[in-house]
Amino acid sequence: MLKSKIQDQDALASYILVKKLMMPINKTPAYRLGLVNDSGMVVREPKGDEINSLTVLDRLVFKIKRLLGVRLTSLYSFLYVQSMASPNLYTNLVTLGTPSQRAETKRILNTIKKIK
Repeated sequence: MLKSKIQDQDALASYILVKKLMMPINKTPAYRLGLVNDSGMVVREPKGDEINSLTVLDRLVFKIKRLLGVRLTSLYSFLYVQSMASPNLYTNLVTLGTPSQRAETKRILNTIKKIK
């Protein structure tokens, strides 16, 4: 019972982290309130009701985004390719997909190979 609760908490924390990593900085509440700039650097400290808009997790996510930079786009692509549950889907995209689907799949795989 305890093990499943811990796994549930891990899954929830992972989901929240990935969701925040995938959200563009200019769509975050902290950006809308003017607490951070478009690169995620803190412009001013939150006051009053703004405190919940810039959490420690948000600061961590902004720092990760700055550190990863362009590689974050590759990470999104990698997650997309890895999330394809069926190997048949990949095969169909490469062999039977439209030219744009084939080109995009090959571009993603080439990017992943460069990262490795």
